[in-house]
Amino acid sequence: MPEDYFFDFLKQRKELLDGVTITGGEPLLQPDLKKFMQKIKKDYNLLIKLDTNGSSSSKLKELLEVGLIDYLAVDIKFSWSNYDELAPEGLVAEIKKSVELIINSDLDYEFRTTVVPGLHNTEEIKEISRQLEGAAKYFIQNFRPVNTPAPELRNSRSFAPSELDEFKLEAEKHLADVQIRD
Repeated sequence: MPEDYFFDFLKQRKELLDGVTITGGEPLLQPDLKKFMQKIKKDYNLLIKLDTNGSSSSKLKELLEVGLIDYLAVDIKFSWSNYDELAPEGLVAEIKKSVELIINSDLDYEFRTTVVPGLHNTEEIKEISRQLEGAAKYFIQNFRPVNTPAPELRNSRSFAPSELDEFKLEAEKHLADVQIRD
């Protein structure tokens, strides 16, 4: 979306809005993100929620230090060992730095995992929750195969409520606040 269009939209609805969510792709990859967020804060005085995968800890740290983020939602897709197998080299180290930075911050945040049959199981949730020990909030989100861009997932199923409950029980062994988004 062109920036001018976005800011015109905010201007027209300023009295109706409390905040905006910046999501992606991966917003931390945008070179002008800080400037964009500063304009939202300065010109519109809106709260900012940032959705990220945590892959740029230095950019995240910079935004946290200047107080541009009001709420942070971080997608943790896999355990570190599975990230190592599936993601580019160095990504896990960046995400680990981001997780530590977030847990040790005063920011309101959540970590979340969208669970997909065939990719996630109880053991995977156990590992993820161990990695996030000390986190304030963890959400287990059920995958929905509606409008997914991945053709191989279009015929997948979602987890049953009982399976999600099993994941939650496992995660609660390591984390205090675990919730399900179904």
